[in-house]
Amino acid sequence: MAYSFHFGTTIGALTDFSGAAYNLTVVSDDNPLIPEFDIGVYSNPQAHKQGMYTGTATERVFEIPCVIRAASAATLRTQLDSTFGALGLGLSSGYLKLDTWPTRIWYGRFVGRSGEKRHGANNMLFTLTFRCEDMFAYATSLTTQTITISSDPQTFMVPATSGTVVAGNVDPTPVWVIKNTSGGDEYGLILANATTGETINISGLADAYWLKLDFDRQVVELSTDSGSTWAAYMTAVGTNANIPALSHSTQNSITLTGLSAGSVVLTYYARYL
Repeated sequence: MAYSFHFGTTIGALTDFSGAAYNLTVVSDDNPLIPEFDIGVYSNPQAHKQGMYTGTATERVFEIPCVIRAASAATLRTQLDSTFGALGLGLSSGYLKLDTWPTRIWYGRFVGRSGEKRHGANNMLFTLTFRCEDMFAYATSLTTQTITISSDPQTFMVPATSGTVVAGNVDPTPVWVIKNTSGGDEYGLILANATTGETINISGLADAYWLKLDFDRQVVELSTDSGSTWAAYMTAVGTNANIPALSHSTQNSITLTGLSAGSVVLTYYARYL
């Protein structure tokens, strides 16, 4: 069985580089079925959003040995150009999934290739380097929990089932969408996570409007058209303006105050070291 990898800007729509356009295979000298990866972790004080976890920023580097096998020398050149063009050397970040770790995805950039060596007339060996400023992996599947709001205040658990916990071994970065279906404008909303101690106060939410609280981006956005479009609503920083995170490996106790009827839709990817 040959292994390759997937890369792209959307977790659910990654490009498979073993496809006909690239025909790329990950290789290993020791065992072609269990590729080896050199993974380095380095200090990087400017790395993307890592201070929230440890106070120290880090990054992860993947050195991936590869081979492209082509039908002809001309096809080889085309496939090499297509591969490196699709990866976008240093231009943009994306999500990387390795076939040998199919339940994990990392966020980073393709930063270079090295060790190019012909293997026969139509094959090329080389090593690809990916640098992930966010060293923690994402789960490949999105977790979604929908809570119906029918009382004010209302407390609910994440996950909902007793005895279950938020998956992963790193705190995930949730997105909360609050929908007002009360039939009237609501004021003085408070979303609080008693488990993490984080609380955000929201001045109000008109009937049929939605609010999106994105922990990863640290923004609060408003939609007046059921989520078709979003616009900036308030700054999520300062006292009582902290979008609640989720604590991993435990059940989180959440309370929403100020909304008499509506729903909360919570989404997140579990995170892993």
